[in-house]
Amino acid sequence: MFNFVVNEDKYYLRFDGEPKKKWEFKLDLNTEGGLNLSNQLKNKKEVEKEFDIYQNEFCIDYSLLYKQSSLGFVETAALNIVACNPPEVCFVYKNNDAPNAPFDNCQKIGQVIDKEEFTEEKLGTLPFNAGEEEGVYTINLVLAYENIGKPDTAEINKKIILIKIFGLSILIILLITKFIVK
Repeated sequence: MFNFVVNEDKYYLRFDGEPKKKWEFKLDLNTEGGLNLSNQLKNKKEVEKEFDIYQNEFCIDYSLLYKQSSLGFVETAALNIVACNPPEVCFVYKNNDAPNAPFDNCQKIGQVIDKEEFTEEKLGTLPFNAGEEEGVYTINLVLAYENIGKPDTAEINKKIILIKIFGLSILIILLITKFIVK
């Protein structure tokens, strides 16, 4: 009868080394890639991947897109999360300086929320690994999902009003009974 909790989905990109870092992001569930990533994270809770680091973004080989009709050009803007075909997911941390350099054959699937922490300067403090190719760096990051229960204030207010009405009704009945019995 009294369920005062609403579930809220939270998504994170996390670095578990030192210094520990965690960046919250949101997914657009109206896109194929956003919905697919959300479903995969809800099922697995965490996915650890080796991200390649480029001039503007962290990218992983990760297949989320299956319909060509939903793909196009996506602006290379800081904080965007982009899914592409061939299979790749990129977290953009810096605007691309080159004009007209969008992602091609992709769709924007989300946005990093922690804009103060997801910057080139802050990310530069992370310990990167040398990649297999010269000039390429990698880092192990975790894509994570968390379901947080938070109080539903509208539902709580309704229940409080009902309890008050019920309590006042009983009080009125008791007062009426007391006057009748005298």
